[in-house]
Amino acid sequence: MHMPDRIMQNWFSLVRKGMAGLNQAESHLGSSVLPVMEKNLAHIYLADHKKFSNIFEPSIQWTEGRCSIYRFSYSFPLFRERKETVYDNLAMLVSPLGNQYKNWIDKIIRKAWIYGAEQLLFGTEVIDSKNFRFKLYLQFPPQSIPQKAKILYQLGIPVLGEKERLSLSRLHLVGIDFGQGGISRIKTYYLYNRINLTHQPGRFFSLPFFNYLKSLGYTQLTDVVSIRRIKGKGAIEGTNVSEIDLSLEKNGITWKTVGNFIQSRGYEFDLNIYEDLRSNFQIRENRLSFSIHHTGKLTLYYLVGS
Repeated sequence: MHMPDRIMQNWFSLVRKGMAGLNQAESHLGSSVLPVMEKNLAHIYLADHKKFSNIFEPSIQWTEGRCSIYRFSYSFPLFRERKETVYDNLAMLVSPLGNQYKNWIDKIIRKAWIYGAEQLLFGTEVIDSKNFRFKLYLQFPPQSIPQKAKILYQLGIPVLGEKERLSLSRLHLVGIDFGQGGISRIKTYYLYNRINLTHQPGRFFSLPFFNYLKSLGYTQLTDVVSIRRIKGKGAIEGTNVSEIDLSLEKNGITWKTVGNFIQSRGYEFDLNIYEDLRSNFQIRENRLSFSIHHTGKLTLYYLVGS
């Protein structure tokens, strides 16, 4: 689904208005950082969208009492082929934040190149001028266990134990959150190509949504990801799964089904702002993410077209 840069600009305009309506955005960040970043991203997209689809993926996150709408990720599929161009583009995106962000990201992406990352993604979530995150995701191919272990070690996360080392064969993404003091959090993403809902591999797949799908006749799911949040520097060993993410498209799950589930659970989510987006753009719901420990939290990832 290709999206001309004007559609991207319209999306930014609408979500920033939505932020203001939710009292989420303060004037300083909106006037000094976001317009520059948005303009730079539109410039990058103008060259990329003719070659690639689905590289810009917005998301919306609900918790009971709050809705976060200024969220997106942007993919750089040609990292292995054109690393210097990717370096330059990422530097352009974080340039409004100052040289320290450029230096942090530069160090990590050069290590990512050395240790075999095949794709990079840039992400942002903005809540207000004091609460915003810029994110870098390193995507790895299947297997490559030694290289994945090395990049995690470089990030201050030793892989201890044979079980944790073997789990690296499933490691799909390493997500790095940056705050004003540097790296604030690291997340690891493990891909399961297929799971059987009647013989679930581990307690962490026992989600209310999975049970809801079973009631609709689903027996298996494809493209399911488990996520661990690693606080500070420390080993993955002993870190519990915090979220489960799955593909809606690949499993044939519609937004109507998701909406019915939300209603059945009695979640007090304000869906109006997302319905407003759906009325203004051609949208495809792509992925859904659930918190394991905070059942009243839901993140929807979607794609935007003309």
